[in-house]
Amino acid sequence: MDKRKMRATSKKVEKLLSVLSGKKNILIVAHDNPDPDTLASSVGLKDLIEKELKAEVTIAFTGIIGRAENKAMIQHLAIPLKRLDELDLAQFETTMLVDSQPHTGLIGLPEEVKLDVIIDHHPLHPESRKAGYHDIQSSVGATSTIVTQYYTAHGIEMDSRTATALLYGIKSDTRDLGRETSRYDIEAYLYLYPRANLRLLARIENAEVPAEYFRIYERAIDNATTFDGVVTSFIGEIGNPDMVAEMTDLLIRLEGTRCALVGGYYSGQIFVSLRTRDSEINAGKLIQRVVGKMGTSGGHGSMSAGRIKTESMSDKEKNVVEKTIIRRLKRAMKIKGVRGKKLVE
Repeated sequence: MDKRKMRATSKKVEKLLSVLSGKKNILIVAHDNPDPDTLASSVGLKDLIEKELKAEVTIAFTGIIGRAENKAMIQHLAIPLKRLDELDLAQFETTMLVDSQPHTGLIGLPEEVKLDVIIDHHPLHPESRKAGYHDIQSSVGATSTIVTQYYTAHGIEMDSRTATALLYGIKSDTRDLGRETSRYDIEAYLYLYPRANLRLLARIENAEVPAEYFRIYERAIDNATTFDGVVTSFIGEIGNPDMVAEMTDLLIRLEGTRCALVGGYYSGQIFVSLRTRDSEINAGKLIQRVVGKMGTSGGHGSMSAGRIKTESMSDKEKNVVEKTIIRRLKRAMKIKGVRGKKLVE
């Protein structure tokens, strides 16, 4: 960071600590089905706050943690997590939301709970301005980058465990600095790399996966359809909603593909994930046009996600939803008169 950015960031940290000063019990809420970036930024903030203010900080989540790498991250880095629905929220004096924002459909926090702090790297939602402290930096590729800046600008010591978590958060959200990466992400990466435990990082990134992973992998390929640089796949019922994003990351690698969309059913909803490699396509805006009022959606740049409730739907009605998603995707991308064909015959 240049000197001007360092001073501005240091002032942000001072304001954050001022908002939290005097609070003994602080709650950090990760977004639903937490990924490495929200886990890393949460643990980074927990360590920073406990070090600077001597407060007790609890990290809570909703949904499930299903992806093998995420489970390995929690295990190897000993990240303390609590289920939000098992906590007495009245005991916390302050609530922080990390790597998400209000009204995105990605947090399981009761509406009556006031958010005092919001830190995120997705596009700004107007509701976030109501928080006592908000730091929304949509120009960076990961919330972990923002948290790393807090440490470096304010001269806060960072241990190896925190550095490893934040490094993996950045690597994961930017796909090894290859997706929506700013110079600040690169600076943070270079700061964290020599401080991280690379052996633990390797264990996390190469975590063992269950046999079910390969069954869904096969289903995603078998069900994939391509048309005009787009690949879509609906993978049916799944035991882990993270698989939707994981299969989208797989299909976007198909040669000549500019956009990939995958949908899968979990817990009475269809989870939809979208990726793009076309710089002229904003995935966040595209998913909003695809999902519309059928459900909730959000994202940015090259990646986004949405959810639609389907618990009371018949198989025929679900099929209609899938067709509607494809039709809206084609319309939003101005694709006309093109019939899809199976990826694998």
